[in-house]
Amino acid sequence: MSNDSRRDLPLTVILQKLKTMKSLKTSTFMRRVQGLKKKTSELATLCGVDAFMISYGSDQSAIPQTWPENPDEVRRVIKSYQLLQENPKKRRRQKPVAECTQNEKRRKISHAQDDDYLLDSFSSDQLQELLMVIDSKLETVNE
Repeated sequence: MSNDSRRDLPLTVILQKLKTMKSLKTSTFMRRVQGLKKKTSELATLCGVDAFMISYGSDQSAIPQTWPENPDEVRRVIKSYQLLQENPKKRRRQKPVAECTQNEKRRKISHAQDDDYLLDSFSSDQLQELLMVIDSKLETVNE
């Protein structure tokens, strides 16, 4: 688009394009923030550590988004981090990534055992019906 053609555009069209661009940026930013919140939650859960996230948008007057969303919980985690900075002897040994994945494996095994317990409550007829449904799903997947 040349400079001359931009001058030919009415002001309302230019303003509408700017509004659309801002809207796209805002929606992209919100999706990314939601993804970061999810990652922070997963890190805290899988590794058993305190974690928090604070996100400020491009509009500095806006309220920051946090995870956890409870402000008291965010303050608690920040305070515990500050106490660790003041007294390095109280720092816990950080869990290595291998230990975090080991915790995830234990959690999956625990869920599998819970699932086995659920199957024990089914009658033999119900188990046969479930087996037929699973077989039909497998056939569909294999096709």
